[in-house]
Amino acid sequence: MRIFSDLHKFNFRTSQWDLIQDFIQEPKLRFGHTAVKIGSSMIIFGGWDGIATQNDLWDYNFQT
Repeated sequence: MRIFSDLHKFNFRTSQWDLIQDFIQEPKLRFGHTAVKIGSSMIIFGGWDGIATQNDLWDYNFQT
C-alpha cells in the first residue's frame, strides 16, 4: 500500500485538482484519518502511518 503526504484542493472552475504547498509544518504520512471542512478550515484527525496510530489534530485554513 502506498501512503501519500500531499494535499490537493479541487478547482471547480478548471475541474482539476491543485496541489496545496503552503503548510508551515506538514502532517506525517497517513491514511484512514478523519477530515471535515468547517467554514474555511479543514480539520484532520488521527489515522495510521503504516506503523502506529496517529492521534494528532491538524487545521488547514484555505484562506491563507
